[in-house]
Parts: sequence; C-alpha cells; structure tokens
Amino acid sequence: GMAELEVRVRADAPTVEVPGVGSFAFVRVEVKRVVAAGRSVTLVPLHTAAWPATVPVEDPSGLGLLDPRGATLDLRAHFFHASRAEACAFLKKLAQQTPFGSTGAELDANVSIEVEVSHLAPGERAYLLGHIRRVEDPSVATTYRAMGTLPVITATDDAKLAVHAGTEASLLRGLAAERAYLTLAMGALAGLSGGLVAALAWLATRA
Repeated sequence: GMAELEVRVRADAPTVEVPGVGSFAFVRVEVKRVVAAGRSVTLVPLHTAAWPATVPVEDPSGLGLLDPRGATLDLRAHFFHASRAEACAFLKKLAQQTPFGSTGAELDANVSIEVEVSHLAPGERAYLLGHIRRVEDPSVATTYRAMGTLPVITATDDAKLAVHAGTEASLLRGLAAERAYLTLAMGALAGLSGGLVAALAWLATRA
C-alpha cells in the first residue's frame, strides 16, 4: 500500500558539481534544444541525466540511502537559457566534468538550449510518498564510506515513488495554492465565456 516518510539528506553527504550552477548531493539535468522555424519555437528534448545513484539520508529510525533517479521528482531547480558560444561551453563542461555525457550538440556553433537543474542539497528535508520499499543492498551501501549494509529506498516498476523537497506541510501548502489558482482561473474563464455569450446574443439582435 501507499506509505509516506520524511527524511533529511545527511549534512555530510558527498556533493557533485554542475558547472556554473553549484554543488549538490543529487542533481537531475535536463537539456532541451531550442528549434526556431519562422515565428514558431519548439523545445526538443536533447538529453537528461541524474546522479549520483544514491543519497545518504536519515530519519528518527536511523540511517539509509535514497535512490531518486527512478522517482517522480518535485525538487528545487535552476532554469536558464544559453545559446551559441555560451551553450557550447556549458555542454562541453557537462560532458567533461560530470556523468551527463556528450550529446554532440556542443559541436554546433549555433546551438540554443534550455536547461533545468533539479537538486537536493546536504541538510535538506525530503518527503517521500508512494510504495516505499527498503531494499538491503550492501554493494550500494558500501560506496558511502564503507558504512556496511544500509536500507536503500528506491522506485521500481511495481513500486512508484515521489520525492518532494520539503515536508508534508510544504507539499500540502503547494497543493492548496495550486488549487486556489485553478479555482480563480476557472472563474475567470467562466466570466469570459459568459461575456462572449452575451456579446453574441447582442450581435444577434442587431442582425
């Protein structure tokens, strides 16, 4: 069944660096190519990668590892646009300094990209929701300072997992704000629809 768990990324968790963005305990980098055709602009997925494989976390029950790569992520993020020389330089650094890998787009002098860097930082809280499974995986656990066997929280095909940066309270506040926005938007659309109907009715009487 569904379960929930609040954890904190360990303050001494190892970090990885995204060039020009910062160092984090976990990152997911998504790059889209900006393709312009006349006046229309399309964002075409170029490549997405996430690393490292596991993040050291803790809760009142003890220590563990979180594998966020296969989860649905609701994390803080950096967004930016880069083009031409700036985009090439960023993609080259990603390929050389991180596990992101080469896309070939760094060789295109006219490339234009949109970048999203989602991340978890050391000491940050995370709220986990889904079919949470604690998998004992000594081979993974020992990669973090040879701490021995630790429970690994991960998503699988039959055990989905959502990771929210924050707590249950912050998640609920976000959902409430989104619901309020949708309510206002639907009200505005209803008002616009009513105005159009009235205008059409008035035009019909003038015909």
